[in-house]
Amino acid sequence: MQGSALQKTAAGSQFASSSSLLKVKTGVEGFDEIAHGGIPQGRSTLISGTSGSGKTIFSMQFLVAGIEIYAENGVFVTFEEIPDDIIKNMLGFGWDLSRYLKEGKFAFVDASPSEDESVEVGEFDLGAFLARLLHAVEKVGAKRMAIDSISALFPRYTDQAKIRRELYRIAAKLKKIGITTLITAEKIGEAEGRVGRFGVEEFVSDNVILLHNYLDEEHRDRRRSIEILKFRGTSHETQDTPLLVRSDGINVFPRPKPSYAGQKSSTVKITTGIGQLDQMLFGGYYEDSVTLISGPSGVGKTVLALQFMVEGARKGENGLFFAFEESQEQLYRNAESFGWQLRELVKEGKVKLICSVPEELKAEEHYKRIKDIVEAAHVKRFVIDSLSALERIYAPNKFREFVIGLNVYLKNKGVTSLITDTISTLLDVSEITESNLSTMADNVILIKYVEVEGKIKRALAVIKARASEHDKQLHELVIDNKGISLGKGFLGLENLMGGSAKRIEGFKNPE
Repeated sequence: MQGSALQKTAAGSQFASSSSLLKVKTGVEGFDEIAHGGIPQGRSTLISGTSGSGKTIFSMQFLVAGIEIYAENGVFVTFEEIPDDIIKNMLGFGWDLSRYLKEGKFAFVDASPSEDESVEVGEFDLGAFLARLLHAVEKVGAKRMAIDSISALFPRYTDQAKIRRELYRIAAKLKKIGITTLITAEKIGEAEGRVGRFGVEEFVSDNVILLHNYLDEEHRDRRRSIEILKFRGTSHETQDTPLLVRSDGINVFPRPKPSYAGQKSSTVKITTGIGQLDQMLFGGYYEDSVTLISGPSGVGKTVLALQFMVEGARKGENGLFFAFEESQEQLYRNAESFGWQLRELVKEGKVKLICSVPEELKAEEHYKRIKDIVEAAHVKRFVIDSLSALERIYAPNKFREFVIGLNVYLKNKGVTSLITDTISTLLDVSEITESNLSTMADNVILIKYVEVEGKIKRALAVIKARASEHDKQLHELVIDNKGISLGKGFLGLENLMGGSAKRIEGFKNPE
């Protein structure tokens, strides 16, 4: 089966929620997490959304996952598109419905309107339709069903109250025989208060899921999201959660949920890759710590981060380096100028080097991408270069949520992280980081330019080292063909943080 959006798990499709109500895993990656295990088993769930929000895709993915992962056959009921068109459309996601039909694992119930169909004005009865559903269920031994979309049924008949009663009767019958059913409905617009177009759709279902499709005014692109409005008798997340429709189906991206519960803090220190910096930190960084490297452009933040990554690879610690401002070839060239064989370390799998423009992916995709690589590559050292580039694609509150959630996740995995951040001031420093995220870091290192006797030099200071003593002097930072080295402190000088050094009158060198 192609398509990583189908979430594969070793267990079966049933999940016992905390309320003891059995749930069915949808197989839609990320959704079962916010649904606390899946959708309630043997019940009907309404999926309502505007045009293009992903209702049909979600429903079909639920059926395909049932067949491919959980050995649960399915029935798809269509009131709009004809089956041939649906089969063609779903091939785009790698879902071969024709094969499932031949194997007797899948069935269509075609209730789409014929070309000469007129509006029904007489007595309304879906009894014959229910018989067709039950026949299809029996034919393939179905456990799952999707009905798409009941909104197309209302304009075809005049007595909508009777339609509601008939639909309720169908839902009750499917519930009685243990079929887990998704029912889609059209929503007029995102600002519309009603769940469905006709205002009654939600009353035929036990559960309600909303799919949103709106224009992000700030970034001028379409955003999709999913929200669980109601799960009768069981728990679920309540926030609006980002959703993407990709070539392999729907992916849901649960928001980071930082928690320090059960988190352990290491007492072991690891080298920074720079001997003098290790001395300033009294042994290096603590394992599982987060270090923020702040400074203006060109001051040496990326070099310091590369040195940390290369040193870890030499010691057998796998690394992940996310670069948002330089290409792979640039980083290879820069590393080679210091004698570091970064290209070889990447080929050997000791370092994962990911270079991309932040706008290439949605904000939530970056978080998932990082987690996937950390899990697969058993990463011990992690770098983001730079945080200020990534900030461009986030709203301020979501950016902070991303950073804190990512840091807590990496700490829980025992990963030692280094994050660079660019500040706009060249000499004078009024704040450590313009992102106001220094409080979340265990260590804060500032690299800045200073003017000394008419020359521009680089200086490094350890501003903060949580749970550790550290050197509090400013040291000259030198970049040569071996990388970064640190000199002695700027003795006898003051106002270095202001950018232009002054001699201290009467200062005598203690040496």
